[in-house]
This record gives sequence, C-alpha cells and structure tokens, in this order.
Amino acid sequence: MNSIFFKFKTIVLGLLLAFFLGEIVYRVAYRSLLTSDNFILRDFSLEREQHYQSDPVLSWSHKANTKNTAPTLKRPQLKPWQFTIRTFDENSFRNHPQVNVDRLRLKNKPIITLGDSFTFGGDVNDEESWPFHLEQLSGYPILNAGVNRYGLDQSFLQLNRIIKSGLRPKAVILSITPLNVSRTTLTHLIATTSLKPRAKPYFLPLEDSNLELHLSSPETFKPNYKLGPARNILGKSALVHSILSLISFKYWYGIPAPELGVSPYRTNVSSIKLSCSILKKIKQLSDQYRFIFVALIQDYHQTGDQVYRSSELTQGIIPCLSNENVHTIESSNYLKPLFESSPSEYHTLFFPGSHMTNRGNLMMAKLVYEDLKTLLRRKHSP
Repeated sequence: MNSIFFKFKTIVLGLLLAFFLGEIVYRVAYRSLLTSDNFILRDFSLEREQHYQSDPVLSWSHKANTKNTAPTLKRPQLKPWQFTIRTFDENSFRNHPQVNVDRLRLKNKPIITLGDSFTFGGDVNDEESWPFHLEQLSGYPILNAGVNRYGLDQSFLQLNRIIKSGLRPKAVILSITPLNVSRTTLTHLIATTSLKPRAKPYFLPLEDSNLELHLSSPETFKPNYKLGPARNILGKSALVHSILSLISFKYWYGIPAPELGVSPYRTNVSSIKLSCSILKKIKQLSDQYRFIFVALIQDYHQTGDQVYRSSELTQGIIPCLSNENVHTIESSNYLKPLFESSPSEYHTLFFPGSHMTNRGNLMMAKLVYEDLKTLLRRKHSP
C-alpha cells in the first residue's frame, strides 16, 4: 500500500514540476514572468502591438527607426530567453542594422519586396528573411516592405506611396499567399495578437473595371469578456493559455478564429476577382514606371502524410497573372517534388504549421534569384 502511495506521489510531483518548468519557460518567452494578469484579457489589449503604428491609408505599418524582439516559442533550437530581432529603418522597411541605408536611395533603383509576414520574415531574424538572402545573392539593394497581416490591397497602396515619394524601383517582387488574397475582401482584420478588429482599407469594383477605395470606420469590438471561473483561473497560466488558444480558439477567446474563416467583416466580392483587379493595377504601374514586376506564389506548410495541395486562392490568381504577362514564380514547383521525395527535408523549411525557417527563406531567395537575374539581364540587353 505504501509503495502504491509513494508511486502516486512521485507521479503527481513529477507532473507538477513539469508544469511549473513549462510555465516558467512560457512566461519568460512572453516577457511576463511575474505578472498575475489574465493572458486572455491581455491579448485583447494593444500591449503586444507596440511595434506597429497607425497609418491614415494603410491602417497600420511597422514603426520607423525601431528595433524590437519577439518570443521564439516556434524555434526550439533557441533558448527561452533568446528572441528574434526585427529592425526597421526610417521608412518602416525591415532592415538589417549592418546594411548601409544610404545605398538604398533613389539613384540606386532598389528592388522592392512586398507581401505579408512571409515576406517580412515571421519568426526569423533580420538576416534570415528571404529578401535579405536575395540581397546577399544578387548584390542589389533590397527594400523589404513586407508587413505582417497585409492584404494585396494594402501592398498595392503601399507601392503607390513608395512610387509617389519619388523612388523608382528596378523591380518589384510581390509575394502572394492564400491569406493576403483572402484579406482583400476584409473591411476589418481580427488579429491574433490583439484580437481587436482593426479597420483596413479595401476596394470595391466599379462597372468601368476601376476600383473604389474605402476605409472602414473604427468600431468598438465586444468580445466575450465574461470568462467564467475556468477561464478566469486558467487564463493566468501562460502555458495553458498557449495550448488552449491553439486547440480551442473559439472557446478560449469567445470569438471565431480569425483570417480564412467566416468573418462579419467581409464584403461579398470574390477574393480572387478582386485580387486579379489589384494585380492588373500593379502591372499598369510597372508599365508606366518601367520596373520589372514579379509575382511569387508562396504555399503554406503541408503537414502529415496528406497529398500536397496548393491553395485554391493562389491557384485562382495564376491565370490572371498569365493574362497580364506578369512573370510568375510558383514555389510549389520546387516544394511539391521535395515534399513527395523527402518529407523530412521538406519539413526543415518551415516552422511547424507556420512561417519558413532560415533554411526555407534561403531556398526561396535562390528560386527568386535564378529568375530575377535572367529578367534583369534581358532588360539591360540591347
């Protein structure tokens, strides 16, 4: 009897110790070691949005002349007290501190990369994004204008602003992902970090094939703040919060999961058709200002033993790009054979179910560089 009781105590103490150590690791990663706050309610605040600034047209952008860090929970090779580093120059472009900003001026005709977090470099350091790798490979100055959670509409508006500022790019590379296609029909974006619907610019099509720009008016979002006893208590644990926010988003936060799901902040326009109209506008800019326009189709991480599937959203965009004679790079042409022949190698290119690793971004930069050097050579040939 004493032996059974001793084993039971040992198991319980072991579980408590494991939970305690896990809690410390997650609190260090969240930079909230000694807080007694409820992590659910903390996510509804803008506390974790401090590296963004409001923008009258784009709605949000990265703060200029700042350097910040992010937790590395998706990077088990790093220690819990280590963070990914993100640096932004005076134009809010992501920029490695050692890069000489002066050479990115007008006369140098830089290459501009546009897109969402897959361009920005989610979960990686400044020198691990694919735009940075592309700069190292090509020798051309690269402006990483990727912004987390941007739609294609915001990238188009951002490019318009850059050109109106007087900068003339040599080339523009636009990363197209399923989410930045989907976001084109959103009037507000419910972000997973603040969980508040941030008003965003959006376009509506007109009868003459033009687009009409709208900016949603801000409104108060009222999530289910009645957490109840369970979420009031468990929400104070960083470890429990991290697990339940992933496996039961709707219950944990009291709202449906954001992004590709059904959203009350979505227009009735087709995401594919609207995105095609926006891409046509970008092609018109490239013809007018004589820069090379490249579309990079980026697939998301494929998990498990499933058959490799590209998103219907990105596949629906490809015919539009072909019709406009836009040079298109499909990452699936490389990723799909690798997924089928060497799954273990394929999975080293992504964080689990998330962004690309440094290795994956280097691979993407090499894919882009092979096409880009041919396009640039062709442009400069007599």
